[in-house]
Amino acid sequence: MKKEVLSEIDQMKYLFGYKAGKVISEQSNVPSTGDTKQETQFFTQDGVTYKFPGIKDEMALQKFRRVPSNAEIVGQMNIPQSWLDIFNRETSDKRGTAFWNLKNGVYNFLSLIAQEGITPERMSEPSVKNWFKGQPQWRYIETVTTPDSNFYMMSEDEFFKKLGDFIKIRANEIKS
Repeated sequence: MKKEVLSEIDQMKYLFGYKAGKVISEQSNVPSTGDTKQETQFFTQDGVTYKFPGIKDEMALQKFRRVPSNAEIVGQMNIPQSWLDIFNRETSDKRGTAFWNLKNGVYNFLSLIAQEGITPERMSEPSVKNWFKGQPQWRYIETVTTPDSNFYMMSEDEFFKKLGDFIKIRANEIKS
């Protein structure tokens, strides 16, 4: 337990933009996405604050966190069409299939990403990955990223890279 706590504390420095191998005094205190004006624009709805850059009203929020279509998951997450075909052939409850788990996991993470302001560039940070894995929604993704699972689709690293790409596309959508 003590090791886990110390590991988590050690990973927290990455939340603040720490770069390994760079002198601490030369590192910036605040991680920057480039446009500080955009960073400070938060949108609050029903007591929840959304920090993702570009979400400045309800319309942008809805655009960002809308349910991904099956085509988006196949295309943007680079999933073989065969997984979607299996999903579409299911006549009973589709919940719990590999494709459903991936789509549901991505959808559930969109709100969290919008709230926390996690940009695509931060998806490779160990602290961000650990934060995602600590969320209850990770159970959906865990089934498709565990190599010995019947639902295995991709490694965790692949998932985070693809999720980052997915977020970039959604961020571009809310800009237009």
